[in-house]
Amino acid sequence: LEYGRSGTAVDWDGDAERGSIVPGKPYKAGDQYCRPYTHTIYRGESPQVANATACRSDKGVWRSVS
Repeated sequence: LEYGRSGTAVDWDGDAERGSIVPGKPYKAGDQYCRPYTHTIYRGESPQVANATACRSDKGVWRSVS
């Protein structure tokens, strides 16, 4: 989420699953930077899609907040 371009998928591939994360436009909420994202995971051929928002802590760690 830190460096991804808004609207551009970042693909990943694991042993038994694969997927992509599409970050949205970053914004500031209080003293944290946040951004919405869409995470698609493929287990077999069926996708599971989640929409959420993550915020970055002052230590640089991103955590989902919704």
